[in-house]
Amino acid sequence: IEYNIIIPENGTYIQDKYTRFKNQYRLESRKVISSNESGTSNTNYEELKKSDSIKFITVHHCDSFVNIIRNSAVSTKLRKQIDSITRESIGYDNKDFQEFYSANRPPWKSVYQTCHAEYKVMIRNLKQELQSQIMSIYDGKQKRYSWIRANHASINQDYIDSFMLTCDAAEPDYRSIDLIIKHHPDLFVSAINKLSEIDFYRLTLGLESFPTDIDLTKTIQSLKLTSSKGARKRKVINKMKNNEG
Repeated sequence: IEYNIIIPENGTYIQDKYTRFKNQYRLESRKVISSNESGTSNTNYEELKKSDSIKFITVHHCDSFVNIIRNSAVSTKLRKQIDSITRESIGYDNKDFQEFYSANRPPWKSVYQTCHAEYKVMIRNLKQELQSQIMSIYDGKQKRYSWIRANHASINQDYIDSFMLTCDAAEPDYRSIDLIIKHHPDLFVSAINKLSEIDFYRLTLGLESFPTDIDLTKTIQSLKLTSSKGARKRKVINKMKNNEG
């Protein structure tokens, strides 16, 4: 479905073209048009067209339906931007971050109750908060890796079990996994055997994305030399082999 919203701005008109797919709105294009093209001379209103087969509807610029279209598009854009950042920095499925996002995003009623200019400010502030949270989580992972590197000899099974439940597809976590396997391969195998199916699946998804400067040859060899056997150990080894070279 296509929507064209005509916005009066500084004596001219801006036409924003939105599309809706699976209840998500996206701003596709924006262009300046003349007053004749706008079909309206009332500068306090915007005109909404819902496809060519449906009649023109004229609504106030802060009408709830206009807000839903414009504000939802801004929210969708933010979600895609943040998903990209999290995937690169801390892992797409990071539980701590997803909980933070859910707790801090604007409530649904604000999408249709808040005028677009005000809503954009809300989203801009939210983006800054989310980016700060991402950096905080990344710094925590980096500090954990530094601690593991300095204290790997004292790491026990409980620590590794806890680590495996909170690691993600993030560079510091990859480096931590590499150290844990090299120094405590048996404890690592024991830890992955305790994971739920979904947590083990999440772990294996990222095992082909280790930083290129990590030589996994010794890591894989450490796993092979453990006395433990099983499908999960074999899967981890195979995933890491795919990462070599």
